[in-house]
Amino acid sequence: MISIFGPPVLQTQMLQHPGCFSIPPNLVKTCRRLSSCIHPLGTSFFYLLWTFCVTLVILITLMDTIIRLLSVAGFVVSALLRVTDPLLPAIAQDYGASVANTAMIVTAYALAYGLFQILYGPLGDRVGKLRVIGGAFAITAFGTTGCALANSIESLAAFRFATGMTAAAVIPLSLAFLGDQVAYNKRQVAIGRYVGWLMMGQIFGASLAGALAEYFSWRIVFILLGATAFVISIPIQIASRQIFDTLPQESARTRLFDLSPYLHLLKSRPVRLLMSAVFFEGFFSYGGFAYLGAVLRAHLGLGYFAIGAILSGYGLGGIAYSLSVAWFVRRLGERWMVIIGSLVVAVNYVAFTFAPNWEAALFILLMTGLAFYMVHNTFQTLATEVGPGKRGSTLSLFAFTLFLGQGTGVALLGRVVAGAGYTAMFLLCGTGIITLGLWFQGRLADVKRHAGDDPMK
Repeated sequence: MISIFGPPVLQTQMLQHPGCFSIPPNLVKTCRRLSSCIHPLGTSFFYLLWTFCVTLVILITLMDTIIRLLSVAGFVVSALLRVTDPLLPAIAQDYGASVANTAMIVTAYALAYGLFQILYGPLGDRVGKLRVIGGAFAITAFGTTGCALANSIESLAAFRFATGMTAAAVIPLSLAFLGDQVAYNKRQVAIGRYVGWLMMGQIFGASLAGALAEYFSWRIVFILLGATAFVISIPIQIASRQIFDTLPQESARTRLFDLSPYLHLLKSRPVRLLMSAVFFEGFFSYGGFAYLGAVLRAHLGLGYFAIGAILSGYGLGGIAYSLSVAWFVRRLGERWMVIIGSLVVAVNYVAFTFAPNWEAALFILLMTGLAFYMVHNTFQTLATEVGPGKRGSTLSLFAFTLFLGQGTGVALLGRVVAGAGYTAMFLLCGTGIITLGLWFQGRLADVKRHAGDDPMK
């Protein structure tokens, strides 16, 4: 791959020519360092970066300005979720700790991110979703930068926990804001494209983090993400002063961290139906996903780098969905998207355990990611409508329920693996997923019929 400074031969000629221009010695050293380090990454890294740039340009051209800002914020938050996956060995070596002990930084972020989402819904409804997103994202920027400056595993875990606390506000409230601003007949497309940014954050965040850690330092990764978060938080805060997205005055006299809206939401039958579906989606889909890497290791004997690359196929399938969501909505409609999506995910989960090689496993994961988001994006779009008076609270409850289902699924499905093996576990997941899809499609009309009812009344 040619670096941003041009071919190595051309760089050498330019840097050594005394009559062209004067370059500080430190910059010369930096240029040579970048050239020698980026080039060995090879064509795979080049195509990864090229795919990222092309997808980025396509998604940017399809979105409004404020939605672009929220999408980049979602990209950073998704990257922060996965960024430590490839960095654990490098961080452990830097601090002289074991990888097992270093893994506390993953738990710290995930725990805070999952638990604190429940607090931001009422707060966003109370003072404005954009205002909360902008403020929380600015704090996330400082917390992420603090991760780069941490001088111990314990302080790094503390910064990761603080970062997860504030990053938890971004994605649920962004989805709620899309629900406020985009008509329902166009909302599935808008949310699908937003999801594309989240998928890119997970895929390219982990991939680029691994490359930067190997050839430079893992601390640079956090500096770059922190700087991006800070820059994006400023225009979001400015926009929050121009776009009114709070509750009507008669409903706004609530405490900042009032959890009572969730009790009112759960009195609504559509909300209960949707949250039940989301819990079991997290249980079977995300819970099963946690063991896909172990299957690749046990059945195909792949290395960890290869496993990570193959698992990224799931996210690439999500990106493919985000780019084609308008076609799916137009040709299939939400009911058939749920039916077909759940059927494909169920079959693929079982087929994955019989994949004869990595090529087949990658193809299965691509199709699984595409099919999963046909179902999940339908759930997310409905979540923006079942609680129109409290979209922030509804989406926070949605995210918390999904996280709860995932955590429960990983724990209980692990017992199935220990007792009956991977094939039995994925057969159980497949049965659960298709049962969920068939059950929910029969209640989709009921959910949509009452979606406009305000559960707060």
